[in-house]
Amino acid sequence: MQEAIGSAFTLSAETYPLTPLRYELRKRKGQGWLQRDGRRYGYRLTEKGPRVAALFVWFHQRICGPLANSWFPHRPAQTTPPPAKIEAAYHRRG
Repeated sequence: MQEAIGSAFTLSAETYPLTPLRYELRKRKGQGWLQRDGRRYGYRLTEKGPRVAALFVWFHQRICGPLANSWFPHRPAQTTPPPAKIEAAYHRRG
């Protein structure tokens, strides 16, 4: 399972060892999002799992994304003209 998650999210065993993976699986199982697949070491989503995942995606797209975009300044477009000499000198001063 560690290899599947590592390849899906481009993580190596050094950056995401087995202990945190086990912890996350136990936590999600306790929250009712996952269930064991028989006696195997596989897990599957419960009925609640996809609904919670969809809620996280919705929350990120509808609330977190617009909030973050409003708080941080946007990069100027590539077509903007270079600043005037006086403006460049003012920014270099400070």
